[in-house]
Amino acid sequence: MEKQTHIRALLARARARRDRENDEARPEIPVVRRVTLDDVVRLMGRDDQAA
Repeated sequence: MEKQTHIRALLARARARRDRENDEARPEIPVVRRVTLDDVVRLMGRDDQAA
């Protein structure tokens, strides 16, 4: 029983380390405003063409 507890503790520690490393490696994600379909059409340069 205590072996199972020990394995769980090791897994929890490994998960915590992985999460910490992922957080350090991940750049801050900027907040992006909501993009509308009109924005997409304009960015694609098709706003002057009829569908």
